[in-house]
Amino acid sequence: MQKMLESLQQLVQKMDTDPDIILKFHSMKIRQSTSEAVPWMLEVSLRQDEFHQTLRHLCHNSVWQLICCRMRQHSMQQSKMADQLQKAMEK
Repeated sequence: MQKMLESLQQLVQKMDTDPDIILKFHSMKIRQSTSEAVPWMLEVSLRQDEFHQTLRHLCHNSVWQLICCRMRQHSMQQSKMADQLQKAMEK
């Protein structure tokens, strides 16, 4: 738990010193009901490797369960629309 708090404090310090570190932060879909989980996207600048490593360290950490949350790294899988476009271009 202490390591988690230290990591979060590091992230906050980095965001205070470099406001351009967060490129995007938004929900991926509109919430339909109160029981539905809503995924959020956090996109960070590649210039901050240490910031990115700290975020990766926090991914899949069980401490997120305390606040009914989950943090995981985005997969490199393309969206359905991107797959369809790629298949159409290959024809």
